[in-house]
Amino acid sequence: MQPAFSHDNESVPEPQWSSNLAKKKKPKSKGTNIKFSPALYWKTITTSAEFPLSERSSLGLTAFAKYGLNDSRFTNLPANTETFLNDGLGGELFFRYYFKKRAPEGLYLQAYGGYNQIVNFDGSVRPYTLYNTWNMKNQVKSASTLIKPQPYNFGISSGFQLTIIPDHIVGDVLLGVQGNIDKNNSLFFSVYLLPSIGYKF
Repeated sequence: MQPAFSHDNESVPEPQWSSNLAKKKKPKSKGTNIKFSPALYWKTITTSAEFPLSERSSLGLTAFAKYGLNDSRFTNLPANTETFLNDGLGGELFFRYYFKKRAPEGLYLQAYGGYNQIVNFDGSVRPYTLYNTWNMKNQVKSASTLIKPQPYNFGISSGFQLTIIPDHIVGDVLLGVQGNIDKNNSLFFSVYLLPSIGYKF
């Protein structure tokens, strides 16, 4: 007579609900993301790619592309056809430190350096500029008085990045201070915002 309970090493079939649950689970994204920040008023498109290095840090690249002269109808400055006001390119390499072990999400501090050929009608060197010491120092009142600064820049910023739609749509906004050097080798600063939205892989 066979015992009611067998001690044979027979595999126990997995419950149906457990296997269905495992199939429904999707792997969590690794955090690599690409974001876009259209600045139509400045006729500039900004794209950035971020690659997490650890739970607290990431490395990334930001690219700027200006595709036309700012519309002088919205300013008191006359239109100007200088090449550097009509188009230009820029790029920045950045490093981020996240204060909590949730990279690339949460509050962070960012440092960067870059190369930029973009100048706007008001003397600013990037979109969403809130304050520009070069503009104030030189009392820029006409686009024709602008002199293209040297293209190298550096800066620090702080921001907050979060997942808007799990687990892929992300939003980011930062406030930063950027340093540039003009043609007279004088240092000037810009205070700016950078809002963006993108996709996390």
